[in-house]
Amino acid sequence: MMLLRFKILLTFFLLLSQFGFTQETIELFTSTKITNYSKSDYNAESQNWNITQSDDGLIYTANTLGLLEFDGESWNLFPTSEPLRCLLIHEDKIFAGGMNTIGVFEKKNGVFKFKSLMPEKSFHDEIWKAIQIGNKIVFQSFNTFYIYDLDTKDLTRKSLTEGNISFAFKSKTETTFYYQVLYNHINITKDLIEVDNITHPALNHWMVKFIHEVEKGLLIGTYKNGLFLWDGKDFIPYENKISIFLREARLNVALPIDDKGGFAFGTLDKGIIIGNINTGVIDYYINSKNGLPSNRVHALHYYDGLLWVGSEEGVTNVNLKYPVRFINDPLAEIGPVYDVVIHKGTLYIGTNQGLYFSSDSINAPILKLQLFPYSKGQVWNLFVADNQLFCGHNEGIFEVGETFKKVYNTGGGYTFLKSRLHQDIMFQTSYYGLNIWKKRHDQWEYSHTIKKINSLTRDIIELNDGTLLLTDSWKNIYKIKLSKDLSSLKFIENLSTQKSLANSYKYRLFDLGDNKLLTTNDTIVTFKNNLPANIDLKGLTFISHPIDDVSVMKIEGQLMLYDAKEEHFIHVRKSIAELGNNQIYNYENIINIKDNFLITFTQGAGLFSTPAIENYNFKQYQPDIRKVTFWYHRNQEQLSNIVDKIPFDYNSVEFQFSSKNYYEKSNYAVRLIGYDSNWVEIGERNEIAYQNLPYGKFTFEVKDTASNKISHYKFEIDRPFYFSNLMLTVYVLAFLLSVWSLHKYYRLMLRKEKMALLLKKREDLNSQRDLNEKRIAILQANELQKELKDKNESLSELLVQSSKNKDVIQQLKHQVDNAKHFDSVNKSQVIRKLDHILTTEFDDKKDWLTFESTFRKMHQNFFSDLKNTHPALTKEDLKLCAYIRINLSTKELAPIFNITPKSVDLKRYRLRKKMNLEKGTNLYDYINQF
Repeated sequence: MMLLRFKILLTFFLLLSQFGFTQETIELFTSTKITNYSKSDYNAESQNWNITQSDDGLIYTANTLGLLEFDGESWNLFPTSEPLRCLLIHEDKIFAGGMNTIGVFEKKNGVFKFKSLMPEKSFHDEIWKAIQIGNKIVFQSFNTFYIYDLDTKDLTRKSLTEGNISFAFKSKTETTFYYQVLYNHINITKDLIEVDNITHPALNHWMVKFIHEVEKGLLIGTYKNGLFLWDGKDFIPYENKISIFLREARLNVALPIDDKGGFAFGTLDKGIIIGNINTGVIDYYINSKNGLPSNRVHALHYYDGLLWVGSEEGVTNVNLKYPVRFINDPLAEIGPVYDVVIHKGTLYIGTNQGLYFSSDSINAPILKLQLFPYSKGQVWNLFVADNQLFCGHNEGIFEVGETFKKVYNTGGGYTFLKSRLHQDIMFQTSYYGLNIWKKRHDQWEYSHTIKKINSLTRDIIELNDGTLLLTDSWKNIYKIKLSKDLSSLKFIENLSTQKSLANSYKYRLFDLGDNKLLTTNDTIVTFKNNLPANIDLKGLTFISHPIDDVSVMKIEGQLMLYDAKEEHFIHVRKSIAELGNNQIYNYENIINIKDNFLITFTQGAGLFSTPAIENYNFKQYQPDIRKVTFWYHRNQEQLSNIVDKIPFDYNSVEFQFSSKNYYEKSNYAVRLIGYDSNWVEIGERNEIAYQNLPYGKFTFEVKDTASNKISHYKFEIDRPFYFSNLMLTVYVLAFLLSVWSLHKYYRLMLRKEKMALLLKKREDLNSQRDLNEKRIAILQANELQKELKDKNESLSELLVQSSKNKDVIQQLKHQVDNAKHFDSVNKSQVIRKLDHILTTEFDDKKDWLTFESTFRKMHQNFFSDLKNTHPALTKEDLKLCAYIRINLSTKELAPIFNITPKSVDLKRYRLRKKMNLEKGTNLYDYINQF
């Protein structure tokens, strides 16, 4: 019996050591999207005491240094000499109250100017609130109402003799408001006349910080006592978590956010609580642990899903419409999140510091987490197999139940995959290959490790024929086939060695419907019927499991929703798409949690649903061209007054604009008609400058690329002075005068030039005549010399020929004389000798050659020109032409050719034919031309 009791006590203390009171609890606050603006953003003091919004969407805050204006892009400060505490917008004026200050801001030339409304030169009071009752603005201090009449412009004072009061709160009737005399009754004032009051002993102990009309009466928010309902007779306490929270947080300001009981309460100690006073459900705690820069809240303003917060440390924008609920870990208390699962009602979060668990709903405003005993270390993966939860850990595989039980010892583990072909088989990747798990007696157990795969494996998918694809951490992908009983490796192929994947790395494997996808740094491959084929999803690094056919993809660092059934992408707002940048590089994870997707971050996580993403809409304003500045580009001097026509010297212009999008950053496109031909996308920049524009008319256009709403600004740059009408007239007159002067000048110069040309021409002619005469004399002399030489040569040739002829005649005479004394026999010898002399000495060819040589000297180009003109002429024809050229008659030609005169005429006739001479053309005259 004693031994049994000892065992029970030992077990109890072991459980205490594992789950006991020593286990540290970490609180992670969930939130929506929160954007903070510090004093370095708006260049003023940290404290902002009141926030309001104009009809055109601009945000205004009462800052310690003056009035702050915000358009979603830029802040402007309109300083005052004293701190501001409250603001009220009426039409285009902003009434302001503060330390020793009552006044109004009015715009002049687009800039707010402050005008004091205080009648006294020395005013000493602190205005904390301003409300409008009819045509009057009521400025409230803690013991006085200052009433400004909008019609008469008079400011009157109403002192409260009952004591200090809390803030005044308007009713829904617009003419009634409430205020409490501190620690006393509540006055009800209508048209600035006290018509009733609420008295109750409890009020003697309360400081009322908020009064709001609800369906059953008045909601009363107290400084330290929580929330109450005044039903006309009594104060009924709200016994819910919101009221309990406010009792400890010191309520400072509150406002409704819907008409169903939703409120936001700002406190001095614990930030903001947002929830429903009727159901008691808390949506968010907004404090310094999940995004608020300070827990001391001074002001709240709500419009269209945005809650603006003025705190001790700046201005905050809380987007209550945002479809993502963040699990915030700003101090990295649990480390980067790798996997999340809900198992048997318990939330498990795997990080690089271990496995954390919580019994809270994942949608709770606070998650209270504890580190699971003995789980410290890197958690890679959480997997629910039927009724068992397995944890892939740096130190092995653990089953998570009442204890953290190690079920696989050899190295860490990554991914589990249930086989579709073998119902009792699971595959599991690890530091050292591939493990096989089998289901025995309804429990999954480690079976064996496939031999010959000794390297790290990470992702795994199973193809239709049982082939497995495995990746390592970065560089390799393997295609393997196991034996029929899955006990051994049948074959293995390293696909990363293929030519198409030669430059690829960062291999990941995913399911997309019935497709199996392989993604790398530079390609996407889908496996259909076990054969890879490229598809167009470049830049894809992660695909979640689908919910209602919709998967979350991460492409080029951006989150996208893909509807596999409709085969299209669902539009995702920019701020949501950019959440992909917060994930752990190369260990991205997007998990299905019931009907929601959970995306893991390096610090925390985000939860959203497809319908929430699709329904996320907000008011989008037309871009507002906030500021236009013209300047002189040489010295940067700005144009003080913008007129209808901009002086040409100020032909450089800068535009500043805003779409007043407080939900996310806008992307803009601009176009200057008259200068740009197309729209120019400039991203998130909200300003654009154009320098040295030409003169003319322009229209500047700007649009938010998300809404395509366009704003215009028309302007005209005047012509420069040198193109003004006066100067153009001067130019015309000067031009005409110049033309006339030039005309006169050129006429004079032309006359002089003509005279000079005539004189010079006369001189030139005289000089040329003298020169020509000299040249002619020289040419004539040369020609005469040449002719004389030619004639001398011809004469010499003729003399030579004549001498030869005389010799021949002498020989003939001598032979004839000798023949007189010979007998008949000798006479015949003499006759033969005479015939030989005649034959040898009198040769027609030699005579022609002698003649031709002399002729060619006299008429050098005669034969070549004649032949070029009449290619059909023969040598006999050319000889005839030469004789005709020297004007030999028919009778003189007959003996030369040894023919009759009639034959010469026939020869001349044939020559005319060859030359195609017309009838009537003189042959001699024609030949004489050559």
